[in-house]
Amino acid sequence: MEERMYYKKRMLIVSYDNICIFSIALYFFYLLSRKIINSIGFGNNYVSYLFLLLAYVLLFFIVLMKRTKALIASLTLLLFVFIVCLFSYFIHPENGNIIKQVFAFQYGISIVPFLCAIDNKDTMKKIVFVYCFITFLSCIFGMVTFFRNGGYFVSNVGNSVIHLSYNMTIGYEGVISGLLFIWIYKSSNKIFYLIFSIVAIGISLVWGSRGCLLCYAIYLIIFILTQKPSRKILYMSLVIILLLIVFIVIGIENVISLFLKIFSILGFSSRNFSGFTSFSSFINNDSGRRIIWNYLLEKVWEKPIVGYGIRGDNTLLSLYTGTTTFYSHNIFLELVVSFGIPVGMLLVLFLFQLIYRSIKRCPKELFGAFICMISYNIGNLIVSNTFWFSTGFWIMIGMSIYFNCNYQKYSDTEIS
Repeated sequence: MEERMYYKKRMLIVSYDNICIFSIALYFFYLLSRKIINSIGFGNNYVSYLFLLLAYVLLFFIVLMKRTKALIASLTLLLFVFIVCLFSYFIHPENGNIIKQVFAFQYGISIVPFLCAIDNKDTMKKIVFVYCFITFLSCIFGMVTFFRNGGYFVSNVGNSVIHLSYNMTIGYEGVISGLLFIWIYKSSNKIFYLIFSIVAIGISLVWGSRGCLLCYAIYLIIFILTQKPSRKILYMSLVIILLLIVFIVIGIENVISLFLKIFSILGFSSRNFSGFTSFSSFINNDSGRRIIWNYLLEKVWEKPIVGYGIRGDNTLLSLYTGTTTFYSHNIFLELVVSFGIPVGMLLVLFLFQLIYRSIKRCPKELFGAFICMISYNIGNLIVSNTFWFSTGFWIMIGMSIYFNCNYQKYSDTEIS
């Protein structure tokens, strides 16, 4: 009798976990199908919205089935952000309909309750697998479009269409999928995951922006710092030796020049590799970020206490540049511009505290994946993206809420 009751209880848990996995997979497929439809110009977004509708129907049943502590916390977060957006909208109507912008389904904050509905760390691990694979597919599809276009990326700036040798979105998709595939490979020891990782990392290095390099540098630093003391010295020594070999013995510029010749024969170019042939100019060329940062810093001191409201940086830069496509390119500056110095700095401190506590409370089985997410988001949000529209950032927030609400379950695996 007891065995039968245990079996039924076990089946219920599996059923709940499978619904969570399927719902979040549908959400990811919504994002992927939307990108595919918009890129090929074939079909319409009704297909992608069907994925989204099914995902939210399942989420509704999840809420009815089991209201976990993390799920309640995530819904509270969404309610709080909604109230802040509403408040900001009435004070700063010039920023447009920010509620529609922030809570647009194709952006990341909508994903938080899906992650926090999970009640099992093994389920979270499977969902990270799903996210990794779908992001990798999105990256590969972007490269297919790149080759179909004749070896360049198409970008629309204002009324102009420009051709680029790099793409930030594809680059960062390559970063996060590449790092997560390394983590999956270490967990499973299956060689094809390592091959996927090499492909994704290669795409990000060749066709990504310089922020991708920053992500890898941050990951390497965090990886070394989280090792045991004896291993820290070993890994640091290996990195130093490797750099010496590359820069002194091989000659990095000769190697890069060889790759550039190969790319030229194939009919395309790489912004990162081209930059390394003149390293100082590559680092100093910030693509206008310094102008943006200096301008926004000046504006911050004009309203240091109250700021300019959510998406205020976009409004200020639209007036300054005459186009609506610009933003802070820095999460810390964006928070200060939006909410003023006092509140902005408090949010920065809260974010650091949340990540620190999440690292301490993260189960060992998910520690590598969480480090990948942190490295990706630091590099991405410091120089490239806006956190409101970054799915990776809100996945990290969702994982953090999950870890902090469930750490007592995993106290035996807590990171010291």
